[in-house]
Amino acid sequence: QPTGGEEIDLRHIVVRSGGASAGSGSEACARIAEARAEIEAGAEFAAVARRVTEMNPEREGELGWIHESELASWMKSAIENLAPGQLSQ
Repeated sequence: QPTGGEEIDLRHIVVRSGGASAGSGSEACARIAEARAEIEAGAEFAAVARRVTEMNPEREGELGWIHESELASWMKSAIENLAPGQLSQ
């Protein structure tokens, strides 16, 4: 949980919706829900991210250490009440 002025190690899974090659919003939501369920059931985040994410799968969802001041406001809001290892929506 960020408390101000610190670096945070972040990971993410990106699934696009819309567009010619992407699925519908409901398909994207279903893929994310499935990935979340796998992780909550004990699957390694990196393995799920490598298989599901559409943005740099070779990085396994790793964004790395990012200073809190560099985060967009929507990302700060998404993580402000998370404990280490907890998933956001």
